[in-house]
Amino acid sequence: MEEQRIGKKIRTPKSHSTKEMYTYYLQKNPGDKMPYWMFKEVIARFNKKSADAVIFGQALNFGSRIGHLLIKKIRRNYDKPVVDWGESKRLKAEIITRGGQIQDDQHPGGEGWLVYYSDPWYLRWGWKKKTICRVKNQTVYCFKPTANRSKTANDNSLSKLGNRGKLALMNKLNPSLHLLYSNYLSKIED
Repeated sequence: MEEQRIGKKIRTPKSHSTKEMYTYYLQKNPGDKMPYWMFKEVIARFNKKSADAVIFGQALNFGSRIGHLLIKKIRRNYDKPVVDWGESKRLKAEIITRGGQIQDDQHPGGEGWLVYYSDPWYLRWGWKKKTICRVKNQTVYCFKPTANRSKTANDNSLSKLGNRGKLALMNKLNPSLHLLYSNYLSKIED
């Protein structure tokens, strides 16, 4: 985890596990006999359903003036091009299989194989908290969507994709998905 400097102290953000949340739940509700597996399953199902709703254009309101979770549609900066590694590696493999020479440090005259994103926008997860959030020291808190948990390179099964992977896959499969996000940024005030 990233450390953040607050004044003269450096603090490491704390992530709470499901087991710690379950222990806290039992302390606050001593009469409840809900087993841990059920508690964990309820949290997992809620997180999956809410993530899918956000991917399909809804804004998740956390309540208690904490803010909203949504997908942000951001204009691409062409001054700093970003490499599309999936397409680049496919192009590199294609050049090698047909016997061509790829461009690298030893062969500057070879064929270029880096492919850059050309879309006018890109999508990312965002926590909208600017004037909505009433939590003290809100700059210390951050939202990090889960990454791809797959160990194999081209495994796109939904059970192994994290929320960033699901968003990327849905954007790839549905080219008009970005149209859902243009209105939500204007509806929620900054």
